[in-house]
Amino acid sequence: MEQYDTFVNSTLETKAVADLQAQIDKELALKNPDKSIAQLLQENNEEKTISENQEEKNKDS
Repeated sequence: MEQYDTFVNSTLETKAVADLQAQIDKELALKNPDKSIAQLLQENNEEKTISENQEEKNKDS
């Protein structure tokens, strides 16, 4: 029974994450109709990388 509960909870969490990602994708598309989701995600990842690099530099200082 415990394995079944774990499976159900895992499935529900996976669906919740997928639903959130779909909502985020939809909002990004509405805000930026001239760009594809792939372009927007790539830009977002680049911004995260830049900010992470800046945080590392600040820690080293």
